[in-house]
Amino acid sequence: MSIHADFSEAMALCLRSKKYQVGVTPTDIDLKKDVSLARLGVKVLGSLLNSDAMTFVGGGASSEQVVKALAPFVPLTNLIGLKLSITQQALILVVFADRLDSDEVIQRFNQFLELANDVSALGMQVNFQSAGIYVFPLLVYFDSAAYSEKVPVITQSGFKYQVWRKNLFRAGFINVPQKSIVWAEMSGVVGKIAPFWTSIGLGGAYAPFTDEDLKTVFSLATQHTQI
Repeated sequence: MSIHADFSEAMALCLRSKKYQVGVTPTDIDLKKDVSLARLGVKVLGSLLNSDAMTFVGGGASSEQVVKALAPFVPLTNLIGLKLSITQQALILVVFADRLDSDEVIQRFNQFLELANDVSALGMQVNFQSAGIYVFPLLVYFDSAAYSEKVPVITQSGFKYQVWRKNLFRAGFINVPQKSIVWAEMSGVVGKIAPFWTSIGLGGAYAPFTDEDLKTVFSLATQHTQI
């Protein structure tokens, strides 16, 4: 298996252990140019969502509705993790970003936030309105040079909070050679209250993938190849 495939498999296992529904999309393929492969990605995603793994879908949403809402993310990601529960509604989007320029990544950020509205509608509702969703793109760099060049630019667009939709967007950046993860800095009201929640042990809502999780991924991945 390739280093990318091994990393994807390890990430999927880690997210499943954290009670995420996980779909792995085909890697190193231009799905925009190959409709049949895009459909295959959705098929794989659907089968994973209908697996025996624990499922948290609120609001009466069916698996078919979940797959339909997530399908537009397939050409844009390498792995999708979804959690819809009473306490947390989160979408983790893993993207292998070495070959993407900064403008393309920022464009995807905007797409992710817009597409997340359909996913948010599947979860908890308050007064018949969506309770919102937290969207966490995880950009993975296997090339430290690409990471050093691009992340300082991209991270400036890595946090957004839509008050009217209650959607939070925060990007994380993984440097595989350095075995490190950093998250975009939060700002505004969320940036002010986040330290308090972190101080009482609830900061994971703003950074659902930690250094310890990354260590788990590397441990799993190195069972197949040396990363």
